[in-house]
Amino acid sequence: MALIRTRCSRGNDDRIKAFIHSGTSYLIRSFGVGEITGHLRRFGDDYGRAFRDKIDPPMEQMWTNVYINRDAVAHRTGVQMTLRDLKDHYEKSRL
Repeated sequence: MALIRTRCSRGNDDRIKAFIHSGTSYLIRSFGVGEITGHLRRFGDDYGRAFRDKIDPPMEQMWTNVYINRDAVAHRTGVQMTLRDLKDHYEKSRL
């Protein structure tokens, strides 16, 4: 979300900047690989493809594990990973 806000704040129109800043908070609520790809495609299909091409299945699964456990903590439903696993999966899922 910060990247989108930074990119959109390069212009000179304060009203457009305010709209983009408020809109990104409303629009971007999920951070699964598919959702991130979809958001990037709004800038152009090449953005979505470039991102998707860098994600291999093990990396996507590790990110999904981190994301699911983040939701479990946020909603107090119980975590399935150890802190060591969380750190490992996070590091291996980064681009």
